[in-house]
Amino acid sequence: MYAAYVPELPGCHTQAKTLDELNRGIKEAIELYLEVKPQK
Repeated sequence: MYAAYVPELPGCHTQAKTLDELNRGIKEAIELYLEVKPQK
C-alpha cells in the first residue's frame, strides 16, 4: 500500500496499491482540491 499527500494543500491525500494508481490518484486529488478550494 502506498500513500501520498500534498503538504501545501491541507487534506489533499490519497492511497493506492500500486505506484501507477498512486500517481493517478494524487493528480486527481489535486485537481479536485483546486476545484472546490474556497477563493480568498
